[in-house]
Amino acid sequence: MTDALNLAFTDSPLNPLEVALNDSLAPPADMGLFEALLLGEDLFAVPQPDSVGAGLSEGAQMISPGQELILRGLRMKDGRDTVALFTDPQRVAQVFGADAAFIAIQGRHLFELLQDAVILINPAGGRGVMMNPDQIRAILARAPARMG
Repeated sequence: MTDALNLAFTDSPLNPLEVALNDSLAPPADMGLFEALLLGEDLFAVPQPDSVGAGLSEGAQMISPGQELILRGLRMKDGRDTVALFTDPQRVAQVFGADAAFIAIQGRHLFELLQDAVILINPAGGRGVMMNPDQIRAILARAPARMG
């Protein structure tokens, strides 16, 4: 369990999304680049063992409409359940272990699916961000419309 407010920067960014995340944590006005990258890049999540995503093999695959995908998360100290998302596969291992199976989904798609959830991005090891449903919906509202 973790409390996102108590996370401390302990390592270096692993990719451009993490650089933008680190840069955005100071002044709120700098969140634009982070938000744009967050929606455009793949984010990584860990499916529950009994969920459809846990049984997928390597490579790009489609989850059919109606199939249930349940993502793992963490319980906050205040009792709220969250969904854990990661900006790099190495971050997955920091929380769920090196053998954890994970999936990659474009950030926009995940945010659209998780609009009503509380999410933790990189909840261990580096700088983490907690977002509530209002923040998720605001990011989606500010994003340019999808092309095609």
